[in-house]
Amino acid sequence: NKHMVPIFQWSISQACFVMKNKFNTDKPTGCIFFSDHSVLVGTTKFYEIDLKTFAAEEFLDTCDAGIKNIIYSPEFQGSEPRDVLCLNSTNNPQYILCFTRHLLFVDQYGQEVRPPIAFSRLPMESILVGRIVATTFSDRIQILDLDSDQLDRIEIFSSQPHLVGRNGTKVFYTTPGEAAFHLIGLELKKVRHHQ
Repeated sequence: NKHMVPIFQWSISQACFVMKNKFNTDKPTGCIFFSDHSVLVGTTKFYEIDLKTFAAEEFLDTCDAGIKNIIYSPEFQGSEPRDVLCLNSTNNPQYILCFTRHLLFVDQYGQEVRPPIAFSRLPMESILVGRIVATTFSDRIQILDLDSDQLDRIEIFSSQPHLVGRNGTKVFYTTPGEAAFHLIGLELKKVRHHQ
């Protein structure tokens, strides 16, 4: 069933996966992120699955004032999970939850750690390189330096960019050409310093 999230664990004695839990959602899973102790699953909202008990619960803390203000705002209505980016993987992990038009910055308990970022256009995908977020749109790539006080947005215009990976401080993306796709490497530190 595409509207169900099953949770399996490998059984050594049975030499196969055994279902440990399942829960129904109203939409198929859009993204999955594994941390050390849990799995974040995005459907119409983010759920956290504990890897010891296999229990699932809503991840965002709706009692947190910042989270409550954004998710119940008219601008956020209809927004769905797209991806999870790990901002900080130390003892106190922080995540960027990518929604349809928003980036939410949360801690391991689903509480806001900094104000969200809203996009005026529909983003396609985002990738995190250090403390820089690169987000693609249908006609451009937007670069956000999370350490900048003003959160300046640098835009690089490109036809239908698609993020394919990163290496060090570079982001790689493709863009269509006449006969084939072009693979382009973008050094984010140089872009940031030439604004």
